[in-house]
Amino acid sequence: MKKWIILFLLLPMIALASNHSKPQWTYNGSDGPSHWGQLTPAYKTCGLGKYQSPVNIRTSDIMSSKGKLVVHYSPERAQLQRGHNNIKLSFMNQDKKNYINFHNKKYYLKNLHFHTPSEHMIDRKAFPMVAHLVNKSQSGELLVLAVLFQYSDLPNKFFQELLSLRLPQQVMVKQLGDLLINPNRLIPKDKAFYTYSGSLTTPPCSENVTWVVMKQPVSVTPAQVKAFQQRVIASNARPVQPLNGRKVAQVGSSTAG
Repeated sequence: MKKWIILFLLLPMIALASNHSKPQWTYNGSDGPSHWGQLTPAYKTCGLGKYQSPVNIRTSDIMSSKGKLVVHYSPERAQLQRGHNNIKLSFMNQDKKNYINFHNKKYYLKNLHFHTPSEHMIDRKAFPMVAHLVNKSQSGELLVLAVLFQYSDLPNKFFQELLSLRLPQQVMVKQLGDLLINPNRLIPKDKAFYTYSGSLTTPPCSENVTWVVMKQPVSVTPAQVKAFQQRVIASNARPVQPLNGRKVAQVGSSTAG
């Protein structure tokens, strides 16, 4: 009986040690993107995977396709999580009211986070920032909706509200109480998009991720991007990866809920 009690008391310490044993990856130097695959066997797909993301989308090579995308996002409670290389909003979504319906399958919103500059390129052009909205089906499949940001004199209201939350400077989880976050405010009016099969853009770089990259950028001011870079990270974009024979499709219409 005493052995079980001791083991129970040690479990939190074992878990903490396990978390600290994971190698720290960054966006430069010896633990940057070109070395992720060698940091630990758990990250080997970052170096060996053939269907990695992000990619450069060449508009002269894309194929037209028909598809159905319904974005059904509404105000939801969230947690603000600060990591080493990013900051993200994790949604509770307990009643599963926030989801994307893609090809008649529902993907439920899990979190959204930002990269600067954008990770995907369009004809070798990077954008100053991108939002990634990560969605997951009940069977565990991932769909990431990418919204590109383009410099404008008009500030992005959603992003400005995020900056006003006094972003934590240390790795931590910040509870937002009864504050409701509406991710639908990030979605552009024009719902045309590019889509292809890729991977997560951070370790472990798992593949079989459906990517939906919105064609129309949303506005952001240089001051807003600079504020993010100063408070969070100056640059957190993985370089583009080879397509390796994959085709990117363009779908010209969809609907938002």
